[in-house]
Amino acid sequence: MSNFQDFFDRLDGRGPEPQPPQHQPPLQDDDGPAETADDDAAPQAEAVPEPIPAVTVAAKSNRAGTITVRATNQGMPVEVTISREELRYGAQPLADQILQLCRLATTEAGMRRRDLLSERGIPDEILNRLGLPSREPAPAGPEDDDWTPTTWLRKV
Repeated sequence: MSNFQDFFDRLDGRGPEPQPPQHQPPLQDDDGPAETADDDAAPQAEAVPEPIPAVTVAAKSNRAGTITVRATNQGMPVEVTISREELRYGAQPLADQILQLCRLATTEAGMRRRDLLSERGIPDEILNRLGLPSREPAPAGPEDDDWTPTTWLRKV
């Protein structure tokens, strides 16, 4: 019972202070050099690469900075910030500008995603098949702005 009483006395602060552990002598193997027991207690962890996020997000603003759209590399708007000043122009011009900024933010997020995956060693062929835009300028040709959606609502 004395061991239990000493234990509880130390918990309450009434008993003698526990002694710090003493350094252990080196262990000698028959096959190799001496090592201490502390070396076995702390194995070195290998560096684990940071996981790739599921989506990449970028933000674009208009020249005046009154409208800001954050969108994913998949084209989904995540955040739209509109200054009160922009409301005076009407719904259709505002919606057009939001969709244009969403397209630009999506392209920027796609380029960031491509850079991230490229740094991780993904070949360009696969990145092209994923449809991720590159930072290289697009070849000259007619512009196709028809892909911009007119609404984010789905038909029921």
